[in-house]
Amino acid sequence: MNDADCPSSQPATLRLVVGPLKRHRLLRRFLAALAALPGVREVRPGHFEDGTVEVAVTYAGAAPLAAALETLAEFRPWVESGDAGRLVRVRLLSESDEDDA
Repeated sequence: MNDADCPSSQPATLRLVVGPLKRHRLLRRFLAALAALPGVREVRPGHFEDGTVEVAVTYAGAAPLAAALETLAEFRPWVESGDAGRLVRVRLLSESDEDDA
């Protein structure tokens, strides 16, 4: 088991690699939804390039972070953990960014 799969009351900082994001507006909506998840203490987006962004998330939720991310139905996230639980890849299957055109 790893940090992305294990609930914890102690905060852990994880890196999320999130994409594809066709528009910055979709990125802003995703970051706001991520920050609003129970247990998320801090969201620090990094460099945005080619529709992908790396985000540092400090998380101490009761549910595993992967499960919490899957509640973001608007974005239809597909979550894949890796790198001993410190790196979480999130592929957004949403096409809601077409609404931003």
